Amino acid sequence: MTGPGSVRPSAPLNPSAPLAPSLAVALAEGLRYGVPRSLIEAATRRRLAGDWRAACSVADVDVAFDPADVSRRHGRSVASALLDDLQRFAPDLLRWHLPRCGHGRGLLREGCVVPLAGYGDPGRTLTLAALTPRAALDAGQRVVLALVPDGASFGDGRAGAPVWPGLRRATAGRYDLRLHRERWQAGDVGHRTAPSDAGDLAAAWAAASGASRDGDPPGGDPRPAGRAGQQGQRALRRAARVLVDPVGLLPEIRRVLPGEPVVALRPGGGLAVLVEGLLAGVPGVRFVPASAARGLPVVPDAAWRPRPEADLVRLGLLHPDEVHPLVVPLVGPLVAPSVPGDGPGPVAARAVLDRRPDPVAVRCLDRDHHVELVGGRWTAVDHEQDGPAAVREQLLVRLGAPASPCRQVVAELRADAVLADHVEGLLAHGRIDDALDLVRRGLGERTEPADVVLTGGESAAVHLARLHDARLALRLLLSGVPEPSRCAPPSPPRRTDPAGASRPTRRRSRKGDPARTHR
Repeated sequence: MTGPGSVRPSAPLNPSAPLAPSLAVALAEGLRYGVPRSLIEAATRRRLAGDWRAACSVADVDVAFDPADVSRRHGRSVASALLDDLQRFAPDLLRWHLPRCGHGRGLLREGCVVPLAGYGDPGRTLTLAALTPRAALDAGQRVVLALVPDGASFGDGRAGAPVWPGLRRATAGRYDLRLHRERWQAGDVGHRTAPSDAGDLAAAWAAASGASRDGDPPGGDPRPAGRAGQQGQRALRRAARVLVDPVGLLPEIRRVLPGEPVVALRPGGGLAVLVEGLLAGVPGVRFVPASAARGLPVVPDAAWRPRPEADLVRLGLLHPDEVHPLVVPLVGPLVAPSVPGDGPGPVAARAVLDRRPDPVAVRCLDRDHHVELVGGRWTAVDHEQDGPAAVREQLLVRLGAPASPCRQVVAELRADAVLADHVEGLLAHGRIDDALDLVRRGLGERTEPADVVLTGGESAAVHLARLHDARLALRLLLSGVPEPSRCAPPSPPRRTDPAGASRPTRRRSRKGDPARTHR
């Protein structure tokens, strides 16, 4: 894989398949570099040892509260319930499920509030939430774990308040995980959603809404509000791009938002999906502009979006070994594509990012081949190196034919540009130790970050220095120290005459003569 957008799915994408190519590539990039195997293993070891703080530290999660202070302020029962959740808290699993941008490197979405659990009595509720303020993301895609009092505004003067401005509290409903603990807590099985496939989602939406394929429902109108004519089919085609798990959609909505007659799904892109008549006999679905759904209860994304892991593996963008171990039981069997696609990105990426240079298994020419380190160089051991077959393949490649999957993997593993791209991906997601380890393993123990040139011409050392500065600024913010830009500069002293009375300050005019300023 040589960069964002350069990896193409190995399996063809059906127009009504749930994952668009750009979204699928971004998600694969975000999960591969944002939650690598090294992070998962390190956080799991510390969590199993009972050290939840250390698990948060290695997963780049900053804890913005003290459980002892919670006990003093809110009582032992609240503190005890909080500690029970923290003992099972899997920060690497949370990072896997946090909302990400659907383009580029798949970075975490800025300004999100993700509620995890609630504590206390009605009217005095504390919410454990994961926050993604700009200051934390600039410091290497870090996440802030905070306790938010019910009704409190972010940035109300408490310690760490400078971090909170810029958070969009309205995102809390869409990304709520309080009823989906399997996405942030180890040991919770949750509900298993059927893996999405390249099926006909327009028909699935029509079935879920009681509409016919041509957009004419028996008891509802799937057309956007304020439009008429031939827009029904267009609405269903647009809905087919909404990632939805139609199986069990209505029961899940009733579980997370009981007693609500009308709720809204927020798929983004200026579109909202209204599910009406939940308390009546036959619910209906309408597609409206997002502005028309303001004020309505929002169904959390976790309740209706299908999980993407099975699709990413099926499309050849993720290797099954790259999927989080706690996620595998929720998505079922992960089947990699049997036909190699345009690029063996996941295979080469897994080998490059792996700390142990083990042989790489490659499906080549309907056989299981291996790429191994021979004399310090990656080699396709199941192919001739200098024989007639090798010469013939090289000539075909020069004429525009694709190389065999084994030789594609070898080319990627040998290319310094590919290694630099992986280093840049790790740095973009704040994985400094992984990036440094990759540099020294791939280019030699004496290689310095300044020797690795990233996209745009700057070296990895410059990016590292910027990350270190941003992390220092974040620590100061979490400690309650305001940002330097927020501190007003001292005003210059006024000049006084010998008698002690102040007099106007004289400044130089553009022509050089003194110009008088009036009091």
